Amino acid sequence: ARGGVDAFHEVADQLVDENWVASVHAVAAARDGDERPAGGVGLRALVREADAELAARLADATPPSGVRTFAGLPGFIRRSWGPGWALVGDAGYWKDPLTAHGLSDALRDAELLAGAIVSAACGLEDEAAALANYQATRDRLSADLFSVTDTIAGHRWTDDAIGDLLLRLSASMADEVAALAELEPVGAVVTLGRGPVS
Repeated sequence: ARGGVDAFHEVADQLVDENWVASVHAVAAARDGDERPAGGVGLRALVREADAELAARLADATPPSGVRTFAGLPGFIRRSWGPGWALVGDAGYWKDPLTAHGLSDALRDAELLAGAIVSAACGLEDEAAALANYQATRDRLSADLFSVTDTIAGHRWTDDAIGDLLLRLSASMADEVAALAELEPVGAVVTLGRGPVS
């Protein structure tokens, strides 16, 4: 939208006038068979596509000392446990950071893993079964978040579709919160078992 470009120009003018360093995040849909160059050359090409006026202004500016590009990666999930180890959050999978949901995922996984460990330590469940249940729950709660995040981050959407995708993302997060709200507090699990773990 033109208003967004004008607002960007206003912010850019302020950054230049005050001698600031800026971090600019821009995305562009991939095209079949069209690889954009990385670094400053790629940034200038991307800006030229988006806004010729801004590209002309940048051509007259001092080039940045370093430009890093990230083409994105599809999400993946790792096995979350094994003998003597368990993974939570980003250690257990990769999901594009576009959703800004990483800390929530880490806290969610820590809560689920704590419940599994306490359940096994109190003798309510075999350790392997408890950790397998942790992984199954984590994977179930992550499935739609992964799918919709990959679709949004991969720019596989149209202007007409993005609203529904964002609603789906929100619903996935709400489902996750509802599932966590139904969990028994870890302290309640301990009192049901053989007693506190020392």
